[in-house]
Amino acid sequence: RNQLDLAQLQAQRRADLYAQGAVSREEWDERRFGARAIADRLTQAQSQLTQLRNGTRQEQVTAQVAQVDQIDAQLEAIDIALDKSILFAPFTGEVAIRAIDEGTVVGNGQTAISLVENGVVEARIGLPVTVANILSPGEPQSVKVGNRTYAAVVKSRLPAIDEASQTVTVVLELEAADQAVMGETARLIVNEQQAATGYWLPSTALIAGDRGLWSVYVLGEPVSKGRTEGSTEGNAEGYRVARRDVEMLHTQGNRVFVRGLVEAGDRVITSGTHRIVADQLVSITGE
Repeated sequence: RNQLDLAQLQAQRRADLYAQGAVSREEWDERRFGARAIADRLTQAQSQLTQLRNGTRQEQVTAQVAQVDQIDAQLEAIDIALDKSILFAPFTGEVAIRAIDEGTVVGNGQTAISLVENGVVEARIGLPVTVANILSPGEPQSVKVGNRTYAAVVKSRLPAIDEASQTVTVVLELEAADQAVMGETARLIVNEQQAATGYWLPSTALIAGDRGLWSVYVLGEPVSKGRTEGSTEGNAEGYRVARRDVEMLHTQGNRVFVRGLVEAGDRVITSGTHRIVADQLVSITGE
């Protein structure tokens, strides 16, 4: 207001001087319009003062509250994103594999790290349904890992069958398995009695067959050799070697239990099989 009073006084003086011809019309106009600008500023300031005295309007308060709520929601969303960005291990262990590096953009379900649990060592072994059914939780067993055999206890049995292998997974807890390395192949030693018909043979009687099968040589039907030139003896009998495919069911020491094309009464060649071929004519010494 004081600035307006001064501006109006200066404008009046310029008007008197203009009337006397002491100043130009331009200088008088500058003082007049300057006084009007200050008057407008005063009016605006009075309006703001009146608004502050009367208090903030309700719509402005509501708008500010809505803005604060929006900021709170953004802060809550940031907190949730931070919580989701932190992975907590479900157990105490050691990092075995780190699949990604720092700063890598990952997708949903992508593996970040692989953990190996400290303490309890477990073996997961796929077994046929018939074998898995005879194992009960808490039952002691023996598990072979590498060249070492560990005492184990059946912990659980998964209820579903693996579609690929058609086996049931049995979980066993190994005892004192500090030297076992995670990821090694574990074998469960199970004693099972099965009734089967077959024949016990020396292991030296087996010869490698086609496609991973096994075979044995047997003496076939007797064959007449005929009289040789210069011989005074009559006809002598020999045997033509025949080859029989067999399946090896069990081994025990230097014996094997087989079944296949071998029949009761067959005379099996048990030694020197590397010097014999099928259809070869042989004789038995002393017969």
